[in-house]
Amino acid sequence: MNWKKTLLCTAALLATIPCMGRNAVYADEMSEESTFTVTVTNTPAGHTYAAYRVFKARTAPDGTLSDITWGDGVNADAVVSGLQDAGFAYKSKFEGKTSAKDIAAVISKNMRDADFVRAVSKLLVDCKAAKAADSDPAGNVLKLTGAGYYLTLDETELENQNDSRSAVLMFTSESSLTIDPKIEIPTYSKVIVSGNEEVKTEDYGLNDTIHYRLSAQLPDNYMEYEAYELHFFDSSTGIRYVPESFTVKADTAELSVQPQISGSSMTLDIADLKTLVSADLSGKNVTVDYEGVVTDSAVLGSAGNPNTSYITYSNDPQGTQKGRSPEERAVFYTYQLEVSKVDEMEQPLAGASFILEKKNGESYEPCMNAEITQEGSIFTFARISDGEYRLTETKAPVGYNAIEPIEFTVASEHQSDGAVFSLTSLTSTKKGKTAAQGSLTDGKITIMAVNRKGVVLPVTGGTGTAVLYGAGILLLAAAVLLMQKKHEKE
Repeated sequence: MNWKKTLLCTAALLATIPCMGRNAVYADEMSEESTFTVTVTNTPAGHTYAAYRVFKARTAPDGTLSDITWGDGVNADAVVSGLQDAGFAYKSKFEGKTSAKDIAAVISKNMRDADFVRAVSKLLVDCKAAKAADSDPAGNVLKLTGAGYYLTLDETELENQNDSRSAVLMFTSESSLTIDPKIEIPTYSKVIVSGNEEVKTEDYGLNDTIHYRLSAQLPDNYMEYEAYELHFFDSSTGIRYVPESFTVKADTAELSVQPQISGSSMTLDIADLKTLVSADLSGKNVTVDYEGVVTDSAVLGSAGNPNTSYITYSNDPQGTQKGRSPEERAVFYTYQLEVSKVDEMEQPLAGASFILEKKNGESYEPCMNAEITQEGSIFTFARISDGEYRLTETKAPVGYNAIEPIEFTVASEHQSDGAVFSLTSLTSTKKGKTAAQGSLTDGKITIMAVNRKGVVLPVTGGTGTAVLYGAGILLLAAAVLLMQKKHEKE
């Protein structure tokens, strides 16, 4: 088992740890066999703890620890070497200190310096003593025997869990002590950026560009890590990633990190965020913005097109284990327009052509993002979004007048409740008409385009022309006769 556990040494916690010196709890010396209790409050579900005695000691009546020696199993040589290593941040405090007594005195003097305790605890984790006690099954209480310094470790196996560990170096001359470990993990989200809003669902059509945003808020104990790994994993339905669109930021600092794209999957690896940004990023966001283009593989209707993402992250300041966030999803929906070409009797007509336009501002523009297929008298425009449209017949069937352009609106409603997404309404409304319900399952909106027969004009030079000429001559002759009779009467 990897004994390198996450350190928790907040100022609030350290305030509960008494310094070496005075202790008003005891009037009598604590013997080597004296027992006491450590209670872990607010224990996270499934977590258990163990205590390791780094220094043995006896407690004098005035609370002073005496007869300090190394705890059983401690690699004393490794501790001394580590504390006096040139790379150790607090080396100067331990110059010439080699005995358990002298080293314990330095630690005791600096117990309220969180950074100091964090650094020393990390070293002691690697050189710890034999286990002194396990917590009870609930993970709340440890029964210890003998005064001294103990390292309390969270021993829960948390690889790939959305969780983290905690470790506390504590002074245990009191008969009881309470510690309150805090689980520090990043929070993660995936959204669609639509205009100025971040949403979980939206409508798009073929070849539309979708702006996605991944965001990981770093834990408050970020600075306890020497190195911090952060890996983004993303999988898509119905889009094509645009590699050049990726922008990665840690707070306001832009990072030179490139995604690895393979078909419908993307990974983005930050091996050590601390080597890229020197600033304290505790509680700050690391964001990944990118674009995806809707393809002809996008699913129509209520099934939607879920795009799923999660992160893995460092969850162990003393080691290399990584946690994993729950999956985050954002879903886009797309629909299809089915145009039925019929005559006045609603019988199918062939031989027509159409163009579909979508309103942009005050004008309509051709829908370059709609596939059109034709089967006889049925025209299908696949993968369209919500909005205002105009359907224009560019060629009418032979013997029929072209229809007036049909203006209509496509509207939808969808919602998300945690991990559950649903398309709840799909309607089409012709100008001035009652809304018609579309099919949620396949996202189909149906419009009937009715052609009426036109007046057939004669062809120049044909028999029809001769008939017209004849009728004209007769009318002219009748007019002449009528005028003559009128003249004679006068």
